[in-house]
Amino acid sequence: MAFTADWNGTPINGTFGRWSSTINFSPDDLGNSNVQVTVDLGSASTADGQRDEMLLGESFLNVAAHPKAVFSSSDIQLVRGDNYRARGTLKLHDETHPVTLNFNLKIEGATAKVTGNSKLRRTQFGVGSGEWSATGEIADAVAIAFDFSAQSSP
Repeated sequence: MAFTADWNGTPINGTFGRWSSTINFSPDDLGNSNVQVTVDLGSASTADGQRDEMLLGESFLNVAAHPKAVFSSSDIQLVRGDNYRARGTLKLHDETHPVTLNFNLKIEGATAKVTGNSKLRRTQFGVGSGEWSATGEIADAVAIAFDFSAQSSP
């Protein structure tokens, strides 16, 4: 799972190395389909040790107090072809707000290949406190991207 934040016009790319999900999905039964994704915020990395220390600390992700973020879908809709939209909520920093994930799903046999994205406002979730709560240096919008394969269970 990847993220991109904008710092003074320069994209800062990072990843979350640890996350898990429970996916109950059937293109033929979207009404009973749902997704829950739990992200281990302590696994965030931008490949810069000093920046990562700050990212994990109290001013940003504050993983000591808030180690996880959880997305839970409430509605999944077909957009067109293999493209879907999952609406739900993201709980991050004890804040829960609506988030929409756009994704492409290709199913071949028992394997599903998923790619998708979303955008969220970091300040809405309290990410960036004190001097970092302003959006002049670090933009409010953060892009999220994901790309994974999953196997269906019997």
